[in-house]
Amino acid sequence: MMFELKNVNHSYKNFNIKNISLKIEEGELIGIVGSNGSGKTTLLKIMAGIINNENVYNEGKKITKNKLFKISYMDSNAFFYELLTVNEMLDFVKHIYNNSCDERMDSWIEQIGLNRYKNELIKNLSLGNRQKLALMLTLLNRPTLILLDEPFNGIDEASVDILINILKKLVMEKRTVIITTHVKNVLNGLCTRLVELNEGSVISDNVVI
Repeated sequence: MMFELKNVNHSYKNFNIKNISLKIEEGELIGIVGSNGSGKTTLLKIMAGIINNENVYNEGKKITKNKLFKISYMDSNAFFYELLTVNEMLDFVKHIYNNSCDERMDSWIEQIGLNRYKNELIKNLSLGNRQKLALMLTLLNRPTLILLDEPFNGIDEASVDILINILKKLVMEKRTVIITTHVKNVLNGLCTRLVELNEGSVISDNVVI
């Protein structure tokens, strides 16, 4: 068992995550679907360790802050240093990881067309290009668990297809990818498993054939 949530609960204002249990194996590509406010983002933040919860386990051991390096999370509203260029932002994050980065990154950036904006200030990027950059930064350190919150918002269809192929290759390498979306058909042909949330609870969890 790579990753497990055991009866996870969380309360925030008038919203509750209620008794969610999930077992997640390496090499799965899981879609988490549900309407806005169903708990998708909260659940992903619990998995990422952003929201602390004692009932989250990695390889049978409770998650602690010093064991989060190979878990990578992309927020639906990613933070950037707006006055850096695309290249400067990438170099900044590479430095954080001591340049221990996926050697395919330059190729991926070229495939999705982000290389054309490498000297552009981030504050001037379109929503789609900001999303592309956020995804590349999320994959930069070769994470084993990749958590993506609404990753394809604003991205053109051709680039989405390329990104889906990249994610599928990572899954073939036994990485685990979890994607949230409120638009279920975005995940057609992509996921190996589909989890549906409603009002903070799992209402279905099915393998996709």
